[in-house]
Amino acid sequence: MEEKNPSLVSHAVFGLLILAIIIFFFLFISDNPDFFNTVVSRYGLLGLFIAAIIANATIFLPVPMDVLVIFIGANPGLVGLQPGLMNYIIIALIVGLGAAIGEMTAYMIGLQGLAIAQKFGKEQVDKITQIKSNLGRGGTIVIFLGALVPFPFDFIGIAAGMLKFPAGKFFVVVFAGKTIKHFVAILAGALGIELLKKFLLF
Repeated sequence: MEEKNPSLVSHAVFGLLILAIIIFFFLFISDNPDFFNTVVSRYGLLGLFIAAIIANATIFLPVPMDVLVIFIGANPGLVGLQPGLMNYIIIALIVGLGAAIGEMTAYMIGLQGLAIAQKFGKEQVDKITQIKSNLGRGGTIVIFLGALVPFPFDFIGIAAGMLKFPAGKFFVVVFAGKTIKHFVAILAGALGIELLKKFLLF
């Protein structure tokens, strides 16, 4: 009896997972711009975690997660927390973890090689190829900075997968970058609302 290749099985399972995420996105999110707000307001921190996974698992599809994080920074009561530095750190860690899990989607696509990336179009392939070259010179720094700044991170994730960048290291670096990025966004929301209150009271 011929044994199944574990690699092929894992690729097939992952392909089905990607398909499920895309179908979920188009059925429930694309027609409902308030989807993330609804999930977060209903399920609190758990909803925020799930929203972060979904938002970062969608390939080349813009999802306004950063706006939601700033909004939560201005009103942490939406996730059942009081304003305060420790709570802001907790929120950032939860969003960062969800984001890192979601970004593994792009990384896993990259593991399949250039052939699957070419299905996204020539422009995307050119960007991935360019990033791949940069990753070869300073992978960890490029991944960290890409997670830290507002940049279409999917390109970096796919390039990292194609280069077989260590998965665990990729996850940790993305987690660190996304956590810091969202912590800054939370502070921006929190400080912004405080400044607005002071201005109005003045």
